[in-house]
Amino acid sequence: MNDDSSIIIDLQMSRFFKEVIEMVDDLRLICLSGDIESKLLFTELLYYDIYKKKLNVRQVYSVQRVEEGKISKDIKDIKLACLCGAPLNQVVVINDQLIFDVNQFIENHQLIVKSVMVIQTNLEKVYNKQVSLIKKQIEDTKYSDAFKNLCKVQKQIIKIMEDIDKSISEELVIGYFAATYILAGYCYPDNLNIKLIWDKIS
Repeated sequence: MNDDSSIIIDLQMSRFFKEVIEMVDDLRLICLSGDIESKLLFTELLYYDIYKKKLNVRQVYSVQRVEEGKISKDIKDIKLACLCGAPLNQVVVINDQLIFDVNQFIENHQLIVKSVMVIQTNLEKVYNKQVSLIKKQIEDTKYSDAFKNLCKVQKQIIKIMEDIDKSISEELVIGYFAATYILAGYCYPDNLNIKLIWDKIS
């Protein structure tokens, strides 16, 4: 029981539904991401069948099913792996390939933060085809697709960094920093206003 007199119920524990739901009026529900629609509908119908009134749900928490495969490496960010390792309606299997991808992403990000000098200008909008796609995927909760595309943008930025004759697109870089922060919470240059950049990505 939380201090605000709300309660969190795992929808898999439906056999205890009547006993638990009588304790509070304000509920937060936990459900596997691939089952939200069916489980939530079942919960609402069950509640109405018992109490003859509509269920008041404050929030629904979507969680991902995770399994551990054969691994020989340490992972630097298990939360990112669980979030982006597979589409939300599939099982995330923590294996060496996923660990490599996540660890490489973190190392590349740290390199970009240290190496790229960014001066945020007063852009009316931030338009870059790759960044715009990543933003849409994040907003559509397609986190695994967004992560894959962020990895591609990372490699593109690093490749340009290694070529002194090429300049990096400002919109690509600041869009990358914004998307990486929104998806994973990773650091970005202090002079960037991430919320403003995110809002301007179109």
